[in-house]
Amino acid sequence: MKIKDPLIRSRIGLVIRLERKKRGLSQKALSDKLSVTRTYLNQIEVGKRVPSLILLELIAVQFGTVKEDLLDKAKTGALPLKTIQLKMIIEKIIDSDNEDKIRKLFSFVEALDKQ
Repeated sequence: MKIKDPLIRSRIGLVIRLERKKRGLSQKALSDKLSVTRTYLNQIEVGKRVPSLILLELIAVQFGTVKEDLLDKAKTGALPLKTIQLKMIIEKIIDSDNEDKIRKLFSFVEALDKQ
């Protein structure tokens, strides 16, 4: 899939990351289920790479949904831009190995968006 807009790439990656975390899956666990490397999945989640349509379908199956739902969330900006930007900053600041802290900060950011 050729997507040049970095914001859309980031949104696709962020949707995948959030859906993965909702299900309590580590990058390693999901990447093993998808038969891709954890590094490749990380590159998708941070917006450096875009999954193929086939891989996106496999990801959707793991999440119990369809690829169109994941794409719709990314395209429609299901998450406000400021939330996406804050989450990207938080991930750069905090050690990515500390998933619990990142999850708590994401919840805090989402709560701020609702105010």
